[in-house]
Amino acid sequence: RIRESKDLVSDEIDYILTFKSNISINGLRENKEIETKVSDKNSMIEILKNLNIYTKHEGSKERIRYEYEGIRFDIDTWDKETYPDPYLEIEVSKKEDIEKAIKLLGIDENDITLKSLKQLREDVGLK
Repeated sequence: RIRESKDLVSDEIDYILTFKSNISINGLRENKEIETKVSDKNSMIEILKNLNIYTKHEGSKERIRYEYEGIRFDIDTWDKETYPDPYLEIEVSKKEDIEKAIKLLGIDENDITLKSLKQLREDVGLK
């Protein structure tokens, strides 16, 4: 993916190229990411096209991030074409911290999923 992020204070825009792979380990989904900063988004898109890598979907989101005792809580609200409902993403480095976060927020375990955004989109009929 190519992520475009705007600093709301300085108006500076950064482009980050990410290779992302999802791995399931011990019931948790782990994302392995390799990232690099890109100075020219359009040139990077052309390079990817020449490697036969094309845009599957372009979306935008707003993210509110909180961190508590090493647990990261991201509330993501996507544009309606990407995903219709806001959701909470919890990132941890230790499996026991997931259980801690669930208890801390009082989340019903039936409301938890390990699905990726792609899978969530498919569940609501978006391709």
